[in-house]
Amino acid sequence: MDYIGLERIKALQAIREEISQLQAVERSLLRPLLSSYKDIPKVLEAFMTVTGTKSTAGTWMAVESRKKFIFIAIFIFAPGMILGDNMPKCLRAELGKALGIKAVSAISNNWTDALFYYHQYSEFRVEVNKITGDILSYLNVA
Repeated sequence: MDYIGLERIKALQAIREEISQLQAVERSLLRPLLSSYKDIPKVLEAFMTVTGTKSTAGTWMAVESRKKFIFIAIFIFAPGMILGDNMPKCLRAELGKALGIKAVSAISNNWTDALFYYHQYSEFRVEVNKITGDILSYLNVA
């Protein structure tokens, strides 16, 4: 039996080429739409504009709106988190600063909830997708 046959080598080579192409596509899709965390307030402003969200005394937005914003901001600045990647350094603190949240663990908790809602509830997913598109248009991104 020919264990090191030409067909086997060709098959392995084709697999490696396909893996390489898929990795290039993955890198492209995981590239943040915005990379400077200094743009988080602009994204927040765009979110508030396109959703009509207003500040109120003590709490500037409803919990569900905050979850939607956090989900969208993470998609824009760290899309790999949707697939389980770790949150990039300083993103949690910058989101907390923009939202006026001192306990940054609240960002992680809201993110976990928002990711669950996005996967489980089609209405939440549709709203988030629409708001994201509106924000990206508002900011002239993508």
